[in-house]
Amino acid sequence: MALNGAARSDKANLAYSWIMDGRPEQVRCPLPNGCRQILTFTQDPRKEYFLFRKQCYDLIFKVVLAVDTLAASDPGQIDGQLTIIAKRQNEAYGVISDSTDEVFLTSLYDWYLEQGWSERLLQTKSLFVVTYLQRKSNDDLGHADLLWKYYAQAERFFEAAQVQFHLANSAFILPLSSRIEYLGQARANASIYTPDVGRQSRQRLLQEIANLIDVANIQDDLLQRLKDDVRIVPERKAEVLAEVDGPIMDISTVSSHREFRSEQILTCSSFSINTPTQPAITTFVSRSSTTQTTATQQTSSQPGNT
Repeated sequence: MALNGAARSDKANLAYSWIMDGRPEQVRCPLPNGCRQILTFTQDPRKEYFLFRKQCYDLIFKVVLAVDTLAASDPGQIDGQLTIIAKRQNEAYGVISDSTDEVFLTSLYDWYLEQGWSERLLQTKSLFVVTYLQRKSNDDLGHADLLWKYYAQAERFFEAAQVQFHLANSAFILPLSSRIEYLGQARANASIYTPDVGRQSRQRLLQEIANLIDVANIQDDLLQRLKDDVRIVPERKAEVLAEVDGPIMDISTVSSHREFRSEQILTCSSFSINTPTQPAITTFVSRSSTTQTTATQQTSSQPGNT
């Protein structure tokens, strides 16, 4: 009844369009004088439809909690027959599994995660789970992790590898070590046979993963050397490490800084680290090191020194 009431209250499915548009709080609309050239902001009316439907869904969630609590201390069967509580629990979950209402399912899966029931979501047999996680994973790392886990659990290893490869190369705030870990998992999953995925597609993905792993390992070597370099002044070191310990750089950028212990650094007071999308970060080498090197050069150039 709650699901039917929610659907009848929003026959135009405005709540769904509001969700698909990113749940905006306000919309632009013409002023009351009808002049289309002048726009003002007002609360999105579709939100009210969603909130009413959400109240209906909350009743269903309360029923789920109630039957789960009762079922925890119920035998489930007596003399081969389901108990009343077991029947009610099956009915409640039957309504959920049979639903095709995407607004309800979105609210349900959101509620699962709010309760900390990520495993219950992963066990859900519904095509909409993938749609839900794909939509959410664009802006949230937790949902992206659940997406590749869902694929792997369903033995869709190629798709799991694609998600992990995307995460390794994503704009999410991740340390380099986590990106390398994603690449290792992606390589393992892409190596497993997946039905309906051609060999050429698998080989192409494996090659892309291998190429990125090579660059990431070079960058990781650079990161470890920077951590050990005592010539970088402490107040700048954290900033420099943050630049390297993040998104995987392109090969030309990494290679140009791989030999950062070269003679150029020993004789200069600074050097730069560039990423493809961010300005150069100038890293200052300690003055004592530079002064010592300069003094040595002057001494060696005096007459009588060989």
